[in-house]
Amino acid sequence: MDREHFYLCRRFSYLKSGALLDVRYDSFQQYDGHWIENFVDFYKDGKRIQTERYFDIQTNPSISPDVFNPRRFNVDMADRRGILENFEEQRRCWNKGDLVCYMKAYEHSDSIMTVSRRGVTLGYDNILKKYQQGFPVDKMGQLHFDEFRFKKLSDEYYYVVGRFNLRYEGREKLLQGWFSVLMQKIDGKWLLISDHSS
Repeated sequence: MDREHFYLCRRFSYLKSGALLDVRYDSFQQYDGHWIENFVDFYKDGKRIQTERYFDIQTNPSISPDVFNPRRFNVDMADRRGILENFEEQRRCWNKGDLVCYMKAYEHSDSIMTVSRRGVTLGYDNILKKYQQGFPVDKMGQLHFDEFRFKKLSDEYYYVVGRFNLRYEGREKLLQGWFSVLMQKIDGKWLLISDHSS
């Protein structure tokens, strides 16, 4: 994100195959008072696979300033960064095989809960125990998250939906599922207080 003009310069996501897609935006020009990219390059696992060039862009009818306002989606960008930092730390901890570290994403409370096809688990210690029983280190695989959706409920709470992806050695197809979580801002940090995965 460019600090001066607040336009996106680079975006990362994972394809269904598990390959890393890197999209790079460059050569921005002002159209109708807004910064719009002219060059877009697509990289798959570090190799450029597609290039797009845009010239003589017409903005008719005029683009409303509201189109580029992230608050129209009812998401505060600082909140979004804080929430994504939580998930990124979860990813790092999981991929190190460290479930105690992974659980730091949750509020350390007896009232938090997880919901899965096996039922409801209440309390931090019980959730950690379930993870340790269900995922010994050799069964954890490599984790990444994508397809995030954010809904701000208040200054203190967010509802977040996303997808988890697990890659296992020797297995071509990813193990994927969806999750919905309720997150609360506690002492300046976004933590999970309810987690439903399927």
